[in-house]
Amino acid sequence: MDYLTQRDSLFNLVTDIGNNNLAQRERTDSLAEARRARFTIGLSRDIGSRGKLGIFYRYGLTSSRESNKTSLESVTQSFEQVKTTGQASEIGMRLRGSFTRRLFYGTEGNLLFGSRKDTVTQSGITESRERSRTTRATLGFGLGYAWRPRAVLSFDVTGGFARARNARRDAATGNLSETERQRAAFLSWHAAIQADIWRQLFVSGSILSVNQWRVNDLTMFSNQPTPANNFALNTRSNVHLNSYFSNVGIGWRFASNFLAEYILTTDFGGASPRHTLLIRYNFNFTGKR
Repeated sequence: MDYLTQRDSLFNLVTDIGNNNLAQRERTDSLAEARRARFTIGLSRDIGSRGKLGIFYRYGLTSSRESNKTSLESVTQSFEQVKTTGQASEIGMRLRGSFTRRLFYGTEGNLLFGSRKDTVTQSGITESRERSRTTRATLGFGLGYAWRPRAVLSFDVTGGFARARNARRDAATGNLSETERQRAAFLSWHAAIQADIWRQLFVSGSILSVNQWRVNDLTMFSNQPTPANNFALNTRSNVHLNSYFSNVGIGWRFASNFLAEYILTTDFGGASPRHTLLIRYNFNFTGKR
């Protein structure tokens, strides 16, 4: 069982002094709270002498609340509050093993079903309620090869899809105001290497490619008292993204349980390169090596 709680707050004050030297203050207050509880049960079983299969089931509950308020000279100009509750069920499997002493494999799959309810309150707008249902599935397979005692190559490929349906209704009348259908899919591949090159000196590197496809169908309804003013507005958006990421690192092993590594991360022009200094120490409470 795991439980997560989070609380964020934001306060922003802007003072504008005009030509007549009069100060006008705009204040924004935001508060967000979220809670999540998950329960997981699973089992594993050895398959022969070189494989292990694991399966699990996970059930989760979430709740959150977010509010935003903007005031101009102590007079509230706008207010928005979103309350959310949701639940999700997930099943998954993991299979690990080796073909030979140097060649090993792994595969992993997950299937998730989730639902969510939102209540949205805004200044000057009728309160609305939204219901969402989501289905998501992923499947991945990887290979690893140790061509030397301290040198490992790995490669894996993963694919998946997601489906979501949202419906927003007016809380007072129950009329449908908006429907949304989202479909997404992705395919990624990843290759990595880590090897000792001299005594305690080692290097590592990896590259990741992610292809994503998203289709979004949105329908907005206008339910006016006059039938002639009723209409439905349909829009569709298609997005295809292809992204690359890479890590390159060099490190030193001071002892069998203590190492330090410098890592350079880049997405090839999308953002500035990131630099990380990793220091790892493994505590040994048994006294055995």
